[in-house]
Amino acid sequence: MNIRKHWKKIVLSTAAFLWAGCSDSESVSQPQSDSSSSGSLESSSSSESSSTYKLARDTSVTCKAEHVFEQVYLMDSGSEPDLAAGDLRDLLENNRTRTLEELEELEDKLENMVTCAPVYGVPPTTTVMTTRYLCDNDSRYLSGSYIVKDGLLYSEAELSSSSADASSSSAAPAPSPLCYKTDFADRMELEESAKAILKNKVDSLQSANENLTEEQKKCLKYLYPIGSGGCKTEEVAKKQVCDGEETVNPRYQAKLDSYQVSADQQIEECLDNGTQP
Repeated sequence: MNIRKHWKKIVLSTAAFLWAGCSDSESVSQPQSDSSSSGSLESSSSSESSSTYKLARDTSVTCKAEHVFEQVYLMDSGSEPDLAAGDLRDLLENNRTRTLEELEELEDKLENMVTCAPVYGVPPTTTVMTTRYLCDNDSRYLSGSYIVKDGLLYSEAELSSSSADASSSSAAPAPSPLCYKTDFADRMELEESAKAILKNKVDSLQSANENLTEEQKKCLKYLYPIGSGGCKTEEVAKKQVCDGEETVNPRYQAKLDSYQVSADQQIEECLDNGTQP
């Protein structure tokens, strides 16, 4: 009898222990109602893909962050990676703080970027990550030139101006004239422009001159624009806008002028020598 009572107590104790364990596990597995618990991990993983921002100067415009990875060549093993071509275009198109001289420096970098391995060997490469803000007004803004604060997307000038106003100090004036560059032509488009200039000059010469020799005609037929080749992008903006006034970008016009000069020189050699270049 004593043994039976003893086993009965053991069974009851074990059942109570298991019941308490099940109750505790159920309470732990239920979601927390406090929104502040485990919130930082969720926001860090989802903010980049779902967070949106308002453009500070026009809050009707909504922007979303996009991360871009691009591989760039390092011509010197100890050099720092430069901005990618897309980043340079963004800075030129969305300028609000840089002077014309500073824009020209960016244009130099864009035009002379290395896009392939030169013949003397393969330089080291690195991957550059940049953040851009894509907005529903069809604009793109580059992180670094545009900064998020309190859910709003500010340019450097706007942020410094708002900080200056808050501290009752004078803000740095915007550059005058305030310019930006847009409508970019890549190497292929530039090459087509050079071909068109040369062809138009040759066609015009042949239609106006019936006394060309067969040797001269043959030379003119095989003319081809002289390009720089190599591994440079040669990309350049076709338009410059300063204080709202749009003109041909001087750098682009200089390229067109150089194509004119080169075409004239090639044609002149054909007429003078009558031999295929």
